[in-house]
Parts: sequence; structure tokens; C-alpha cells
Amino acid sequence: MLDVVNLAEEKEKNTLRGLMLSPTSTLEILAGKGLLTFLMTIVVIALSIYFIGYKPGKHRDYCNCYYFVILILYRAGTLLGLYSKSVMEASVLVLPVIVVFSFGTFIVAWTDQYPILKIVNYLPNIQLLEIAKKVEEKLGFADMLVHLGIIFAWVFAISVITVAIYRKRRLD
Repeated sequence: MLDVVNLAEEKEKNTLRGLMLSPTSTLEILAGKGLLTFLMTIVVIALSIYFIGYKPGKHRDYCNCYYFVILILYRAGTLLGLYSKSVMEASVLVLPVIVVFSFGTFIVAWTDQYPILKIVNYLPNIQLLEIAKKVEEKLGFADMLVHLGIIFAWVFAISVITVAIYRKRRLD
């Protein structure tokens, strides 16, 4: 999760309070807090793709989906950082989220045995894998729309929740 501990530390030291009380907008603060982390993540992914020799070619749609999944993780980290009261609490809160987002692909194997686990099919990383399968099958953009829609729903939902928590913390 991107920027969780950093944001929690700023809350703990009350430096975030100064930003919240400044005339800058919510969007400026939330975007500015993680812009460097977001850009560094993209650089690391680009370097990884380069070093393993992956040639995107017609797979650019798939590569562009990474931006949205990174945005989801960034927003989730911001949300947890805003919600927690200390660095220790942020570190503990982030663990279950990391497990769900990271190991969701392993949980998919158990969905036939435990139908309640079918909810993991809607995780962003699973959607990214489904888009990758469709790209490898050389299917068109229209075939990816459902998966992209789910990813965009995640971006929208987590952004709305993050802004709501930010505004609530601003008034506390």
C-alpha cells in the first residue's frame, strides 16, 4: 500500500493538520501527497518490463490498466493512512489489505469449493489478469470493457471514501 506510513506519521506529528487548514483544495493535497510515490511506482514497473524483455506492442491497453490499479492501491493506502491514528496502527491496518490484494489470485482456486469466496473475482488484480488473458487471446477492447468497468468502479469508490474520510478528519 502506497504512502500509508508516511501519511500516518504526518497525522501523528500534526503536520497534516496544517495542510488541511490551508487554502489548498482536497484534490491538491491528496494528489500532491502521493504523486512522487505514484510516479516512482510507474518507473519501477517500466524498468521491470524493460529488464524482463517484455514488448508491449499491441498490449498497450493492458499496460495502461496498471495505472488505474496503482491508483486504487495508492488511494487505499491514503485511506488507511487517514483512518489510522499512529504509524503502528497504520502498519497493522495495512496487513489484511495487502493480503487480500496480493493473495486474491490464490484464493480464486478455492471459489468452486467455497462459493462465498467468489467475491475475490472482483478484486482489481484479478480484473487485471482477466484483461491480460483477453489481450493474449487477441480479443478487442470491447471484450475488456466489463473488467475495465470493475476497475473504474474500484477507483471511483475508493476515491469517494478517501475524500469523505479526509473531509471528516479535516473537521475533527
